[in-house]
Amino acid sequence: MARLTNSLDRARGRLRSYSGHKTTDSRPCTDGLAYARFPKEIITPPREWVERVFNLVRWTEMPVGGHFAALEQPRALAIDIHGSFAGMRPRT
Repeated sequence: MARLTNSLDRARGRLRSYSGHKTTDSRPCTDGLAYARFPKEIITPPREWVERVFNLVRWTEMPVGGHFAALEQPRALAIDIHGSFAGMRPRT
């Protein structure tokens, strides 16, 4: 999904710019971001950084799992992803 909307490159650029790395993309990332934080993840940005750089619409503290969350906790990850998109659906 991020590849189709070109949001991954913009998001990566925003994190780099905040961390002091040079980036050529100065557009703000206004797309909603949902983040699932797994306790055994290798690198996790502080929530405060994410909130300053992105439009954070959902932050989930997962009870277990790590870098390979889709393999380690597929059900928990799927439920969180579903919940993230459920909040973005337009009401009819």
